[in-house]
Amino acid sequence: MKKSPMLVAVLALVAVLALALLFGRKHPTGAEREEGPAQRKTEPQRGVAEDRGVDRKPAVAADSTKPAVPAVPEKARLTAQQTLAAMNLPQNIRIIVGLAPDKSYQKRSKAAHSLVRHLTTNEILGIYVFLESGYDDYKNELQPLEFESIRNDTLEALLRQEELPGDLGKQMLKMYGDPAQNVVWRDYCIQHFKPYCEAKWKDAAAATDDPEWADITNAYWRATRETGNTMAGTALIGMRLVADKYPALSKEQVAKRAQELAVDDACGEASRITALRVCAQMGQKDVVPQARVLSQTGQNIMLRCAAIATIGDLGDRS
Repeated sequence: MKKSPMLVAVLALVAVLALALLFGRKHPTGAEREEGPAQRKTEPQRGVAEDRGVDRKPAVAADSTKPAVPAVPEKARLTAQQTLAAMNLPQNIRIIVGLAPDKSYQKRSKAAHSLVRHLTTNEILGIYVFLESGYDDYKNELQPLEFESIRNDTLEALLRQEELPGDLGKQMLKMYGDPAQNVVWRDYCIQHFKPYCEAKWKDAAAATDDPEWADITNAYWRATRETGNTMAGTALIGMRLVADKYPALSKEQVAKRAQELAVDDACGEASRITALRVCAQMGQKDVVPQARVLSQTGQNIMLRCAAIATIGDLGDRS
């Protein structure tokens, strides 16, 4: 039967579509053919999270053993005056520590000298805060030496108490050993070791049985190694006086240390001059030969004069 042109065109179009479907189909891979349709993975729908079953990683639980750290700003250090303001101190101590309207040196010095000999525990604690403070807390009110002078007068008031504060020695040792403190104040603390010993141990024999005695004498010996300023000389003076009353501190060892510093060219001038004079006061005649050399070659007139005076005090007229 003769086919019409229209029918031939339709059949050709059908054939073309069949071929397109046949060759455009996605053929399964070998692995997919083995898995079968039920095991084949399907692509997740767009916008929907892929469910990977056992491959899904579980959420990590928070470590309950570590406390959460709140995000709070670090607390600023309170100044000495802020601490003292909260202590309910009497007016005379408020004047000393700068909490009164009149912050002049004269007013504060007068108040320090008028402190009574039976201060309360709270008043003593307030004074400790003031003594341990730094000049930065008071630099807008006092000159450096004015500040140290008031601290010195206040410490002396504690040493005059009818009953010596039980922890005063520890406070003094703490302040001396604090490198943040001004060297002048640390020197003052060394100066006050002697009156503290006299107030603490009225019986010289009792000192050797007190562990604090070792703390004080060890601090003295450490101070003699601070030769770049006045500290070593101040320590020698105190040790000489303490050794006169307390046999537990060897006079021979103190005199020997004084001689070592007197002839040490690396020792600062102030401490070296003091060391020469302590040698003279303690009768350390072994220093005379070196003193004779220093009297001629000393770095300055003060050191040469100290050497000459030491030679004269020790009885060498040559």
